[in-house]
Amino acid sequence: MKRLLGFALTLCFCLSGCRAPFSLPRAEEPRNMTIASVLGVENGRNNSIQIFAATEGRNEKQPLRFEGQSESLSGALLDTRDKGTESISYAHVEHILIGAETTESRLSQLLSFCFQNGEQSIESNLWILRNTDMNSLFQKDIDLAKRLSTLKTSGEAGTSLPPRSLRETAAQIADNGAVLIPALRWENKDLIFDSYALFQDGKLLGYLEGDLARTMAILSEDSVYWTDQIKVGGSQEATVQLHSKGCRVRTVLQNGALKQLNISCRVDGKLMEVWDTGAQNLNEQVERQVKKELEAAVARLQGLDADGTNLRRQAGISAPWNWGVVKTQWRDCFTKLPCAITVKAKLTEQF
Repeated sequence: MKRLLGFALTLCFCLSGCRAPFSLPRAEEPRNMTIASVLGVENGRNNSIQIFAATEGRNEKQPLRFEGQSESLSGALLDTRDKGTESISYAHVEHILIGAETTESRLSQLLSFCFQNGEQSIESNLWILRNTDMNSLFQKDIDLAKRLSTLKTSGEAGTSLPPRSLRETAAQIADNGAVLIPALRWENKDLIFDSYALFQDGKLLGYLEGDLARTMAILSEDSVYWTDQIKVGGSQEATVQLHSKGCRVRTVLQNGALKQLNISCRVDGKLMEVWDTGAQNLNEQVERQVKKELEAAVARLQGLDADGTNLRRQAGISAPWNWGVVKTQWRDCFTKLPCAITVKAKLTEQF
């Protein structure tokens, strides 16, 4: 009876919410914790690494900015913590920027760190900052997180140049050595994304801008929308909205050796503004113009000896039985490999 009474009293004591002196403390949410959305990486003084971080402004609250410096990336990140009135977490970084002058010396280190750091998502977008330094950019009166997210959304929808993630960048470097990295520039109080940086074997070879950048995206099998003016005779032009529907890359072999590259692309579109001309004529005009742009893009890559759009991989996918030849001969043959390009366009009336 005494045992039952003791058990009942113990049970009531536990249910009453009282805790024994030896019980574990209850977990509490960290106070004054803010989440970094943007991370900037730049060379600092004396061979150090400088880190800039920014949060996204929410509910009329201005973005917060943090800065740290150390001899390593992890040390620089630690240096940004517990500064000011709030602590910062890097568990949900969406965008990583690296300075143009820092890319050659730090890109491989940055990718390695991100893949080894369990807190960092490899789906974060990677950007190169062209014409200004990180300190100046992070001091600008702009919500970097929202602006970069807008550029990402537009690119994924195909209405602007497609972005690239850390995973995509690292995979292409490992597979092919060359990669196109989205490049940003600061102009008229805004971040502009209209070019790619061509990076190969630890070197930044230059920038591909405007129509050339868009054509590189088409060669990379990205879905891209754009508006163009097509000459239809004399001084007249038609306005068309075009949409790339993919490219197919094939190789021609002769006696076990690579002899030619064949690229076929398909483009759909709508006639937006057109005068006194037939759709068939416009189809041919679009095909000629897109073909000319693709030829210029391939010639640029061959001239730089950098397969930034990974045509090699596409050629291997279209004919896997030839992959052994393509894989071993591509690097030696790429610059002088003849390329035949065909484009098929199909335009329809908007109304």
